[in-house]
Amino acid sequence: MMYDVAVIGGGPGGYTAALEAVRYGLSAVLFEFEKDRLGGTCLNVGCVPTKYLAHVSELRRHALQAGEYGLDLSNAKLDFARTQQRNTEVIGQLRDGLHRRLAESGVELVFGEASLLGAGQVLCNGIHYEARNVILATGSRAVRRGENMLVSDEVLALTRVPATLAIVGGGVSAVEFAQIFNGLGSQVSLYIRGERILRKWDRDISIGLTQNLKKRGVRIHPGCDAAALDAVQGEVVASLMGRKPVLAGQSLSLFSQGEDGGILVDNACQTQTPGLYAVGDCTSNSPMLAHTAMEQAKRAVFHIRYHKTQPAGPVAQCIYTAPEIACTGLTEKEAALRGMDAVCVRQPLYANARTLIEGGERSFIKLVAEKGSRRVLGAQLMCGRATDMISEVGGAIANGLTVEDMLKIARPHPSFAEALTDALTAAATALDHAV
Repeated sequence: MMYDVAVIGGGPGGYTAALEAVRYGLSAVLFEFEKDRLGGTCLNVGCVPTKYLAHVSELRRHALQAGEYGLDLSNAKLDFARTQQRNTEVIGQLRDGLHRRLAESGVELVFGEASLLGAGQVLCNGIHYEARNVILATGSRAVRRGENMLVSDEVLALTRVPATLAIVGGGVSAVEFAQIFNGLGSQVSLYIRGERILRKWDRDISIGLTQNLKKRGVRIHPGCDAAALDAVQGEVVASLMGRKPVLAGQSLSLFSQGEDGGILVDNACQTQTPGLYAVGDCTSNSPMLAHTAMEQAKRAVFHIRYHKTQPAGPVAQCIYTAPEIACTGLTEKEAALRGMDAVCVRQPLYANARTLIEGGERSFIKLVAEKGSRRVLGAQLMCGRATDMISEVGGAIANGLTVEDMLKIARPHPSFAEALTDALTAAATALDHAV
């Protein structure tokens, strides 16, 4: 049988591509290595289990601080075995739901190691499959710095909370795991090469999160050279220094690779071979985000169906610490590098009622807007519900909305979102004075 679309990889990018294909009336086959890995890294050893543990970690922290609210929860104890059991149940429930959704939609699901042999040629379980278009969504794997260091998959599989956890790395995964296990009761230390965590992020966010982590008792060791990183010790030592694309078994001659080993694609996510696409973590310079992979998958299938390129919208980058962190669009520095005349305002949430009610820590919202057009260009949030609120800003950027357009919305009180109104008001004032 000749399929319209064959997708290799059943993670967010892969299953989104398959579902999008059948939505357009195209026949699709989806290959996933193992049945219990459907959903990819995100569902099984990434987004979902880490956010579950982050939730449990915060529940424990709030329980220990409940006395401030007149609640006596001093006998609250953590049964980590039960915690991990529930984590597995949640993952299984989501995986089963995804399996049903794919089956009901008409996607043919094949479990086995699939290899791209040539243009439109896939081999899996000794059977040859042909497709007019192939989408590679093979994902990525964690980088292990030292033999005795655990990678994220293995840290998530721990059966007990370690007394000490040493983390090598200062990126998104590193800070999330640091706060998770600090909240679960571990003494956590972060060892980083540079002078600050989240070195690629907005400086205010880096400094704010550093202060919050230190306040909770996380130790941060900056300026570590290679020898120092290799010598890190602890009951558990985790290597959380990023991920690399997985392309084993795929015909490398059909596409070009970037310096990071990822597949080079154009705006339609197409490789140098017509009819061969790549999405998600296996692409070059990927932000390694599930929602980015899903958005790329939709653009790839759109191109397959209509032979047109759909423009990419702004991508939100999120960190699930407490408070949450989320960014989209341009920073003030990035706007200046593009030759745009912009203003940037910073709105602290120390007077936000919802933040005070929930005992929130250091929080703020930064907005960037263009002086002439007054269009919203970007935002950096570090506050409660930041990962939910950022989509509103992303929608505004995608649709060219001005500060005044966004101020037309009456946001609820008390809410974290009304801090966005305060930031927009401050931006409008700054724009008026900048004329």
